[in-house]
Amino acid sequence: MKRLLKNSLCAILVACSIMYVYDTVVFFMEVIGVSKIEIVDGVRWHYVVKEGKAIICCEKQQKRVRKQAAIPKNTKGALVVPSRLGGKEVVEISEYSFKGCTNITSVVIPGCVKHIGYRAFEKCESLAEVVISNGVGSISFHAFQDCPKLGKVEIPKSVCDISGNVFSGCTNLYDIIIDKENKDYSSKNGVLYDKGDGEILRLQPKNGSVVIPADAEVIDGDAFEDNIVFSKIIVEQGNKRYSVRNGMLYDDKTDTIVRCPHTVEQVMLPSTAKIIGNRAFARCRNISSIVIPQSIKRMGVHVFYECEALERVVFEDGTDDMVLKDSIFSGCSRLRTLELGNRNLLGTDYDSSSPYKTSMEYLFKDW
Repeated sequence: MKRLLKNSLCAILVACSIMYVYDTVVFFMEVIGVSKIEIVDGVRWHYVVKEGKAIICCEKQQKRVRKQAAIPKNTKGALVVPSRLGGKEVVEISEYSFKGCTNITSVVIPGCVKHIGYRAFEKCESLAEVVISNGVGSISFHAFQDCPKLGKVEIPKSVCDISGNVFSGCTNLYDIIIDKENKDYSSKNGVLYDKGDGEILRLQPKNGSVVIPADAEVIDGDAFEDNIVFSKIIVEQGNKRYSVRNGMLYDDKTDTIVRCPHTVEQVMLPSTAKIIGNRAFARCRNISSIVIPQSIKRMGVHVFYECEALERVVFEDGTDDMVLKDSIFSGCSRLRTLELGNRNLLGTDYDSSSPYKTSMEYLFKDW
């Protein structure tokens, strides 16, 4: 009787262990996703199944190093993303999925895909055309970065979220077609607009110039395509907010220096300026020195990003605090002299728990 009871108890424990392992496996299958492969129209696709839906993703991801793309990197020609894999609806193209697939010439993304992930098509160097079908909702940061042959993109009415720098490095992209029924975005002459606040999200230089439309209401330094050198900024007649001062784009409403042309060698900042905006002098590679007047109260991120000739920066004396954002001098390899004067410089992104002892050390960590 005791042996029978002991055997029964062991059987129950084994059964419980099996059930626990099964439940754990099911949990991870549902939460993390089951890795699968399927061949569609001769193309080998890698994806995971999560909560009954298919997500296209890189085949191997270890410590953020992507060993392979979602398809073989030597895949050539036109690519049509399948709407179903393994009988499951495809709802997402995950980060880095097609990065470095240099032989893809065009891509059609079906409407069942709700999200195009971070850097999903980065460095697809032969990609010339992208058609995004109605149903896609969001496009993440840098999704099509560094696709130099990309010349045409069609965006449907369903897209309601386009993150920053989606088309950075797409030096031939002059044709962005957005469905007229799209409530959030519009395009005109290659300029991408956010309808919500009238912000321009992307400006493409042409023939060495950047033209600011008459209806432009909000422009950030991130809107400029830095991979194309431009020497002149033109503001169309009738624009009530922006002007050109000392060759630089100036926001008359907020007294902000928005952008300086790449080819400028000597800079004199307007004495009325209070703010230097994000990336205002990014990749201005001919500037060797600059004086920051006492009127400046705030400076954005990456203001002097990759100003490779910049050697000397002088902050004029002043009684007001100056608020600085992160990585102002990132990529300024020749910078040797910083004259800070008596200005009190405040780093807004500084975290006392970081390895940097002071906000000043944090601000100039890239220098």
